[in-house]
Amino acid sequence: MNLAPEAQLYLQLRASLNLPDLTTLAPPEARRISEETSRRWQLSEPQAVGSVEQRHCEGPNGSIPLRIYRPTVATATGLPVMIFFHGGGWVLGSLDGVDGFCRALCQEAQLLVVSVDYRLAPEHSFPAGLDDCWTATQWIAENADSLGGDSHKLLVGGDSAGGNLAAAVALRVKDQALFKLAGQVLIYPVTDLTQSLPSYESFAEGYLLTRASMRWFIQQYLPTAVDPKHPEASVLFADSLTGLPPTILLVAGFDPLRDEGLAYAQRLRDAKIPVVERNWEGMVHGFINQRDLLPQAREASQ
Repeated sequence: MNLAPEAQLYLQLRASLNLPDLTTLAPPEARRISEETSRRWQLSEPQAVGSVEQRHCEGPNGSIPLRIYRPTVATATGLPVMIFFHGGGWVLGSLDGVDGFCRALCQEAQLLVVSVDYRLAPEHSFPAGLDDCWTATQWIAENADSLGGDSHKLLVGGDSAGGNLAAAVALRVKDQALFKLAGQVLIYPVTDLTQSLPSYESFAEGYLLTRASMRWFIQQYLPTAVDPKHPEASVLFADSLTGLPPTILLVAGFDPLRDEGLAYAQRLRDAKIPVVERNWEGMVHGFINQRDLLPQAREASQ
């Protein structure tokens, strides 16, 4: 397995920016720099969709911003609904940061996509962000038909920390049985906060996401009193995965999170859950958002 030439160039470009180590910054400053860096890689115009709408849903912890994407179709009703949670280590990330990816999902897959702006750590530690995602998912399930979607075709998805949140929401849906999900899409998800699997050693540094930065993200997100094996923080340790929906799970080959993603896919298969698994062996963490730089990102999106 070799690092793809495109990924090598991407890493070189990032290194040339001489960005500060985000773990040395206060979270607001880390977010600002992260957003500015994300905008640097947006070289093309955003993909056109039928409409983009800003909404909010109300929950026990306040108002949760949502961004709703509708595709350009002859009849934009009864669409499958993808509820999407952005990545960023539970500390960084925003609706704008995944706008391009959500537009691509919406138009290319003809989905109604609802992107959720959950609260971030450390100001709001576990389980605050998860609770927001759960509240938003319940609201979308109740209102999917009026939004132009189909309440019987609900999916949750996310990348990295967002994949962690999507997987945890899917577990809540299964356990509480208020409604059903048609699927979950987990893109290099965090499934094990113990950082104990071999890919953390193999790709500890040099491949964008490092072991040290993941340790920092986890410290910001998880209160010290909470066991890192808590099943809603580390879904790999859930007692049972039986009853979860069909799953698409993507990992990157040069990513500290690779092995925990593959381990979760195996646990799903052991529970007789249909799984489509893809290991993008030459890629690094976060690659799917770099559609303007990496052809593999466009392939993975499709």
